Amino acid sequence: MGQVRTVTTSIEIAAKPSTVRSVFLNWSSYPSWTQRWTLTPLTPPDRAPPSLQTNDKIKVDLKGTVFRPTIVENTPTTFSWQGSLYGLFDGKHSFIFEESKVTPGGTTFVNKEEFTGLLTWFVREGSGGAEKAKVGFEAFNEDVKREAERVERGEGEGAGVGDGK
Repeated sequence: MGQVRTVTTSIEIAAKPSTVRSVFLNWSSYPSWTQRWTLTPLTPPDRAPPSLQTNDKIKVDLKGTVFRPTIVENTPTTFSWQGSLYGLFDGKHSFIFEESKVTPGGTTFVNKEEFTGLLTWFVREGSGGAEKAKVGFEAFNEDVKREAERVERGEGEGAGVGDGK
């Protein structure tokens, strides 16, 4: 099958896993707290992100790099999709919302991608591709942390709505 390369990042967030998941799945609020990613349900187009099911499709826009992956898991602890970028790499991207063992009442938020395919060498350990992915994941993690902790404190309108439309 070929090589598998994984890029994994994590961050401690002083908010409950359910709050972090709600913030993550409230895609319509992204423009107010992150400029890194745009996520949109595709099929069915009217399904809110918390209700997305296995085999539903979404649109992911990473600052102009657009792909249309398929949901593989949407549970209280994991949201993941499987996609392909121009048929050159395939990836399974997962966001994991774990009860923290470090931050009492908090979350360990894991953001990772398992890459396979022709260009997997591009994300090998120590490569520019792996470092660029890691930096992007870490920046998004920081954005999620900032917003989830704001929502956990009850600040701002719509805190924790999670409708994602």
